[in-house]
Amino acid sequence: MKKLVLFFFILVIFSHFLTYAFNIPKFYHAKIFQDETRFSRDWLSTVDLTIAGGSRHFHQPSHKGKLDFTELYFQYYQNFKKGLFFQLYLPFSWIKISDIELTAAHACPLDHCMRKGSIYSPALLAGWTLNYEDTTHLDFIDATFQLGALLQTPHDAVAFPLFPIGYTTKPGFAAAGSCALGALEWLTLGTYGQALLFAPATIWSSGAYIKLDHIIPTFSAMLCLCGDGQNKQIESIAPWRMFSLYISAEIDLAGDERPWLPRIKAFYSKPLAGNNILKAGLGGLNLGIDSHIVF
Repeated sequence: MKKLVLFFFILVIFSHFLTYAFNIPKFYHAKIFQDETRFSRDWLSTVDLTIAGGSRHFHQPSHKGKLDFTELYFQYYQNFKKGLFFQLYLPFSWIKISDIELTAAHACPLDHCMRKGSIYSPALLAGWTLNYEDTTHLDFIDATFQLGALLQTPHDAVAFPLFPIGYTTKPGFAAAGSCALGALEWLTLGTYGQALLFAPATIWSSGAYIKLDHIIPTFSAMLCLCGDGQNKQIESIAPWRMFSLYISAEIDLAGDERPWLPRIKAFYSKPLAGNNILKAGLGGLNLGIDSHIVF
């Protein structure tokens, strides 16, 4: 057990130099822990859909009011051979700012209520994953790494006042991945980190999680401590940092006889601390379906 704890501690430290399953954090709400390490099964296909949202009253130096938001993420994964895979990531956001009032005489007047919906920073990523099970004491050791491109966000989404939907209209670069180990046939410990490069800023993520994997038939639960931030000013968004707590409960209906049945997950993420952020919680549902085609 001491060796297990030591190895997990090393993974947590190493997470600041690694990357994890892809996601784009924002300064005005808690982020979603998007996924764990990728299965390396040849020709496995996965469709993943997440819908989440939340609301929060805010009081900034220039304005105050109420923010309501909804996030929709569509992801498609396609495995090839020898652990190689491809990922398409399409995020969409709806934002409503209401009851807007000026809190400074020099502030720019805004409409009492504003709404905006837009796609932002869609991504194309290539990855490699390893599921290693030839172990003595552990059940498995997994690792996933990804590199890819962040495509452009529409200008009106970046220019949306107070809470921009996207970071910049310029394309960017993404690096993502994760490490995890399994023990006792039901325990998974993992760590992650991420870098999104939008010149001149970097948006980073790191953290660690514990998962009770199929602790009872079909049911799993997860607890994750997440850290996210931005190191330099980009467009109208100042540097920020957020630490949050993510919890989830999952029902996995798929099995050997019915592999097409979905995984259904309910989750909630709550900001704990940070600077230049809005502490809006985020709750939602995730649906994932795997399929396997043999060539």
